[in-house]
Amino acid sequence: MGATGLALYGRRLWENDELPLADRRPAAWRHTGARSSSPRRWQDMPKVVFSSTTSAVDWNARLVTGDAVTEITRLKTEDGGPMDVGGATLAAAAMRPG
Repeated sequence: MGATGLALYGRRLWENDELPLADRRPAAWRHTGARSSSPRRWQDMPKVVFSSTTSAVDWNARLVTGDAVTEITRLKTEDGGPMDVGGATLAAAAMRPG
């Protein structure tokens, strides 16, 4: 997580992720083996959530309702830095075009 500049989430992972609760439930971070600084790092990191059914996101995130591959390609061209891709469906969509 330390080298990542942007986190990309699919809807299901975003809705089920315990990370937003980490500041109130530090035990969730011990379970994942993350360092103690990880909750603050995660909260501060920009995030993009891809969903056609979610209407709002929080935690320094923005919602993308359009085509994930188009947006990921744009982000890679624009920023080019390391990105985390979270969620099997989103990762599969990102891998298809190469």
